[in-house]
Amino acid sequence: MKKFTYFLFVSMILGCWTDSYKPIFQTITLTSKSGKTIYLKKNIWGMTFDHQVSVISNSDKNEWKPDSTKEYIFKGLEPFFYKFSNDSLFVFTRVNAQIPPNAHFNVPIIQKEMGSNFIDLFDLVNKGDSTLIKF
Repeated sequence: MKKFTYFLFVSMILGCWTDSYKPIFQTITLTSKSGKTIYLKKNIWGMTFDHQVSVISNSDKNEWKPDSTKEYIFKGLEPFFYKFSNDSLFVFTRVNAQIPPNAHFNVPIIQKEMGSNFIDLFDLVNKGDSTLIKF
């Protein structure tokens, strides 16, 4: 039993250094009709991919030290829904992110805090009854 436990422990340690545990980065570029861009970025990491940070940013760099003074930051595994309409980004969340004090975004960002009604958005999107996109 000791040999098996040791083998399992060593396998887990070595497994942490393989490509299968590298963070997952995702960037979506949104461009307004007037040519202004904004970026939705997501970083998922951890041995079981149980850590996540999503940001709304003016920068397209895959830099993962979010700046709370310049970016909207959403922490946790819970997604948000968005709609890009009339050159504005509408973001629907269970709990709004803090508005960054030094942010100067190319397009207006309007957050809609849904509270307990947030779960209803999943149903609408899954049924195809919504123009919202899950991120």
